[in-house]
Amino acid sequence: MIGVIDTGLSNIQSIKESFKLLGEEPQVFTVPDRTQEVVAWVLPGVGTFKDGMQALKDNDWTDFLKEEILIKKKPLLGICLGMQLLASGSTEYGSCEGLGFVEGKVIQLKPQSAEDHLPHMGWCDVQHRDGRVSCYYFAHSFHLVLDDVQYQEATFVYANENVTAAVSKKNIYGIQFHPEKSQEEGLKVLKCFLDNIQERKM
Repeated sequence: MIGVIDTGLSNIQSIKESFKLLGEEPQVFTVPDRTQEVVAWVLPGVGTFKDGMQALKDNDWTDFLKEEILIKKKPLLGICLGMQLLASGSTEYGSCEGLGFVEGKVIQLKPQSAEDHLPHMGWCDVQHRDGRVSCYYFAHSFHLVLDDVQYQEATFVYANENVTAAVSKKNIYGIQFHPEKSQEEGLKVLKCFLDNIQERKM
């Protein structure tokens, strides 16, 4: 079973429907449930970093996720704000500590011209590490700056700078864009996550 964490800060239904199109029936959790056999977790989110971390703390997710992801090594996919929450911390509305699963800090995008819109919204080309280029839908004003770029799986260009679009660190994955809004290309990303889960079972 795939577990989707509902912090109240994202459109969970769209995520569920995307997985259903791939033949997967995810279960939504508002609080941790140790009685369920969840093989992997998905952490979606929109909004501010502080609100996201507070929602996780208020519903007892932080210690639970550290056990599930860091100790039991279950796969985790963070989406948009969910990816940012994987970081060490953020400067959004003051300093705030993150989950610390991926070393790095979340900072605001810096427009350099009138063409650099903030928030960064809409379709954008993404350069994958293997050379492929895909187009995904984004909606954000902050981005993750990694301490170690070896975990940078994909990038996009904003204000003439390469910005992290996806991260991968062992069993931990994160994407800044919205796969549930990215049509076929988004479904391919979710399918890749499901394939990685199956490979880990073997």
